[in-house]
Amino acid sequence: MSTGTAGTGPTYGLPAEPSHVLDPEDAPVPGHYEAMFLADDGQQVRRYLTDKGRTAILRMLAAGTDRFTRAELEEHTVEPDLAELVARMDAESGEGG
Repeated sequence: MSTGTAGTGPTYGLPAEPSHVLDPEDAPVPGHYEAMFLADDGQQVRRYLTDKGRTAILRMLAAGTDRFTRAELEEHTVEPDLAELVARMDAESGEGG
């Protein structure tokens, strides 16, 4: 499992666990998880997470990972856009879990 320190690219910390956000009635999902990552340069990076992505991030944190690579962000989160989140959820459900 990656510790987020390999390679020369930027890494991102997660100062607080992902939070659950309730979405409006007309949204494609009733709610979602989001997290605010902190890049090496101090830039805040807001990302949405599926249940599967949230579980992966929490497991990595529990295993001692304190920095995430850009590749790990891309693998476990999506841009803060509900359409992208729903697409990822659909893709993950097609994976059988």
